[in-house]
Amino acid sequence: MPDQQFKQEFHLTEDGWISGNTWLRKALEQPLIKRPIDAVQTWIRTEKASLEATGPVIDTACVWSSQDFPPAAIAALHLLFPPGGLNWTEKIPATPTRTFSLG
Repeated sequence: MPDQQFKQEFHLTEDGWISGNTWLRKALEQPLIKRPIDAVQTWIRTEKASLEATGPVIDTACVWSSQDFPPAAIAALHLLFPPGGLNWTEKIPATPTRTFSLG
């Protein structure tokens, strides 16, 4: 079975979450979108096809945190915009200016 991996990037800002780059089979699906200058964290959601009937294997991970924000400030943003509030099974089109709430 060919690699059926899909990755999607999300950036946490003080205004909420912004979608970033997406990759399918390790190929970028659109022109590269740079991390927003006001990003506090960057997370990647990875979905990999599973041979089992249980569905895809989905993983989320924080891959970058700003050194300019103390952990307490990041934790406060997570309370306002919880990462678990996003439907991680939904593929959101990459838009560098679209902000969405996860609440």
